[in-house]
Amino acid sequence: MLRKVGYGLGIFWILAIVYLSLIPASPLPYNVWDKAQHFFAYGFLSLWFFVLARDFKICAYYALGFISLGIILEFLQILVPGREFSLIDIMANSLGVGVIWLLRKSIFKLADILD
Repeated sequence: MLRKVGYGLGIFWILAIVYLSLIPASPLPYNVWDKAQHFFAYGFLSLWFFVLARDFKICAYYALGFISLGIILEFLQILVPGREFSLIDIMANSLGVGVIWLLRKSIFKLADILD
C-alpha cells in the first residue's frame, strides 16, 4: 500500500515537471538559480524512484527515462510561446539524474538504516 502511494506521488512529481516545463512563460536571461532548479527537480525525481525500486536494472531504466523526458520536454518547449530549447537545461536535468545515480548505493544503505 505504502509503495503504491510512493509511486503515486512520484507520478505526481513527473506531471508537475511536465506541466511547469510546458506552460507559456516569458523568456528569462541565463540564470544559475534556474539551472539549479532543473538539477534538483530531476535529482529528486531520480532519488524518489530509485529508492522505491532499489534494483540496478530498474534504476537504470528510470535514469534513461528521466534523461529522455528532459530532452523531449526541451524540444517541446520550442512549440510553447515564451519558451525555448536549451542545451544547458538538458545538461542540468541530466546532471541531477547522474549525481543521484552515482550516489544510489549510499542512498540505499541510508534508506535501509532508516527502514
